[in-house]
Amino acid sequence: MSFLWQFGQGSGIPDSLLKDPGLEQFNTPGIFPVNLIVTDSLGLPDPTPATRTITVLPSGSTATAIPQTNWSLLHVDSEELVCGLHPADNAFDGRPDTFWHTQWCGGSPLPPHEIQIDLGLMYEIFGFRYLPRQDGSANGRIAQYEFYVSADGVNWVIRQQRDLCE
Repeated sequence: MSFLWQFGQGSGIPDSLLKDPGLEQFNTPGIFPVNLIVTDSLGLPDPTPATRTITVLPSGSTATAIPQTNWSLLHVDSEELVCGLHPADNAFDGRPDTFWHTQWCGGSPLPPHEIQIDLGLMYEIFGFRYLPRQDGSANGRIAQYEFYVSADGVNWVIRQQRDLCE
């Protein structure tokens, strides 16, 4: 198989033929379609390649990070607390040296996994920032994700769905 990552014209990121081009940072404001075209051994490309749209806001835009001081954990379906101390609230503790990891000791519950975070107040959310583990390990990286929002913690509505490559 062969791979072609297209990061969008004007993004400043060159196309890549690597299976995993690694983390890419979009620094140019704009809207960029990102495509992954996989071609099989017969030379046939996937007829429906994976496509995602990346929106980069200009510096000085009004979008600001939500303060994490009032956040609290509502629910998590899996966290590692036996063979490593990686509880779910590490996902939003603001520290780059901690992380949430799903259980691996004594069993590994199958994905998908779920974490519910109470932001403390109502906010309009435009996106999110994700800092992968900083210890060099690829284990525990976010893969596919969906965002749901709720005003009452009971009724949830999907707002955004994305696929990230591991």
